[in-house]
Amino acid sequence: MDYKIEQKTNSLGHTLNVVHMSGLIDAKEVRRWFAAISDLDNNLNTLFVIDSPGGNVPMGLFTIKKVDEFITAQAQSGRQTWIAIDGQCESMCVPFYFSWPKLFAVRNSKIGLHGVSDGGLGFDQETTDFYLNSIREHARSRVEDNVLAWLNQMEANGEFWSSTMTEHLVQDVSPDRVVNSMDQLINSL
Repeated sequence: MDYKIEQKTNSLGHTLNVVHMSGLIDAKEVRRWFAAISDLDNNLNTLFVIDSPGGNVPMGLFTIKKVDEFITAQAQSGRQTWIAIDGQCESMCVPFYFSWPKLFAVRNSKIGLHGVSDGGLGFDQETTDFYLNSIREHARSRVEDNVLAWLNQMEANGEFWSSTMTEHLVQDVSPDRVVNSMDQLINSL
């Protein structure tokens, strides 16, 4: 993904880091992640804004572990972190998104689901299970029963049984976390 970092001051006078993340998750994602977080103002809370079609599952899952460490360190320093979808979050982006404890999305953004393929050769059940367990573990640790119920429903609907992408509007997934615009979200933080 590409990372663009800026600082924004909202209508309440709070300044925060805003990290725009867009594009594919690839083999160099962890390196990009570390470069981005090293450029943040450590005295500010941080909003991550994602727009991604997904990408490399093993590297994405490894990056999630680094995200978890960052979120823990921020919390220990008294800093807050949030993530918001602005556009799309598909494939590997989905467990990446659900790894954050404070989730938002701009109305009409889309979450895209499918089973993990084994490099384009077919469906990979083992990696799909690992992918789904990442979402479940994060949801269980935060007692997010609504996320678990949604994930179980999507699995029962067969969303993860093929490599065909199915898109869902974020307001259908988690209506309580939807904002009308990124400016609205920034002004509420």
